[in-house]
Amino acid sequence: MDTMSLVHRWALVTVLLAPGLSACAVQDDELSGDGIGDETRATAVKPGTPRGVLGGYERGRVWGWAQIVGDAEPVHVRIEVDGEPIALLLADQPRDDLVDKGLHATGAAGFSTDIGPLDPGAEVDAFIDHRDAALTNGPCVVQGRFGVSSCTEGMPRGVLGGYRDGQVWGWAQLIGDAAPVFVRIEVDGEPVATVLADQPRADLFEKRLHHTGNAGFRADIGELPVGAEVDAIIVEHNATLLGAPLTRP
Repeated sequence: MDTMSLVHRWALVTVLLAPGLSACAVQDDELSGDGIGDETRATAVKPGTPRGVLGGYERGRVWGWAQIVGDAEPVHVRIEVDGEPIALLLADQPRDDLVDKGLHATGAAGFSTDIGPLDPGAEVDAFIDHRDAALTNGPCVVQGRFGVSSCTEGMPRGVLGGYRDGQVWGWAQLIGDAAPVFVRIEVDGEPVATVLADQPRADLFEKRLHHTGNAGFRADIGELPVGAEVDAIIVEHNATLLGAPLTRP
C-alpha cells in the first residue's frame, strides 16, 4: 500500500481514546530527544506553553505525549503523514515516567494509536491540534525492513520483570534490530550475571514490541537478602531497563 492510499484511507478517522502502549513499551525513548533534563526542569516553564514529544513509529503504531504546561486538561494530538492529517486522538493515557521526571502532575498525557503500515521514506509528524504546535522529535522518517522510524531505530528498550525464588527475568532489545542483546544483572551495584535476551516472549510479538518476540531473558542469581537491590542493564548501550532497580522484599 502506498503512502497516499493510506492517507486517503485514514483521512476521516478520528481516534478519541486508542489502546495504548504501556509505560514499559515506550519508556525513555520518547524523552530522549526533547531536551528536557534535570537542568531544564530546574527552570520554570511558563504556564500555557505547549509541550510534548513524538516518541516514534513502529510496525504501524505511533506514540508520544503532549500537554499544555500547567493545564490538567488533556489535549488533542493531530497525526500527519507526509503533511496530510490522518488521525486525531486524545493525549490522556497514563505515563508514570512523566510524573517521575517532573513533566506532568498526573502523567495522564500519553497517546498511542495504530495508523497502519507505511512505506519507507514516509514522514510521520504530530501536533497539539488547537495550538498547531509541533511536538519535539518530529517528523519521524519510516525506514528499515522492520518498519520503524528514525526516531526509534536502534533505541534500547526493555523491562526488568521481577525477582522470585532466586530468579530474575524480563526482556530487552534494540528497536528494529533482530540481533539479541546482552543484559547484565547487578545486585547492590555488583555484577552477578550476564545473559542473552533471546528467549521467546509471545506477548512482545502480540503487542508489536518485537518482530519475532525472541527478546526475553531469565537468570538464576540465587537467594538474596531482604533489601537487596537488583538492576538490569543492556550491555551494548549501558542502558538501564524500566523497572530497575527493584528491591528484594
